[in-house]
Amino acid sequence: MNKEKILELISKSEDEIHDFKQEWYKSSQHSEFIKDIFSFVNTSHHEDCYIIIGVDDDRNIIGLDENDEKRRSQQQLIDWVRTWPTANNMLPPIEINSLTIDSKLVDVITIKDTNNIPIYLSKRYKGVDAWQIFTRNKDVNTPRNDSANFWDIEELWRKKIFVRSNNTKQVY
Repeated sequence: MNKEKILELISKSEDEIHDFKQEWYKSSQHSEFIKDIFSFVNTSHHEDCYIIIGVDDDRNIIGLDENDEKRRSQQQLIDWVRTWPTANNMLPPIEINSLTIDSKLVDVITIKDTNNIPIYLSKRYKGVDAWQIFTRNKDVNTPRNDSANFWDIEELWRKKIFVRSNNTKQVY
């Protein structure tokens, strides 16, 4: 992860590539966290996405307390994600990095681009229903009590099929 890339993202409004969070998700916000991760995984573009924690919606770098008990390490996050009952056991490809910007600590969750989409749960977990597909359009995620619309889901399948057909030289 590159600091210049994160600074560039902070200089821009939220969009389908990045989102700002003032602080880490509380345990009561697990469903929101899962929805946010899935919304960024389930994109039709071919770019990594970022949740930048320690920055407010007005793009002010607030910073984090490094001793905040809500913070997760890379290992803690991956261990938790592995408990998610995802369909076909497909896990979202994520990593966490910490940066110091203007003497303030910022955590960045990078959601890697993948063609293994859509990713969703096969059974209800932490308040998220099975089979809900979350996506992101501009700076808006699919609502927590809904699923992506038909057209957005169709775009995900096109991304998956197009890449697969180009890699295997098969026509679908």
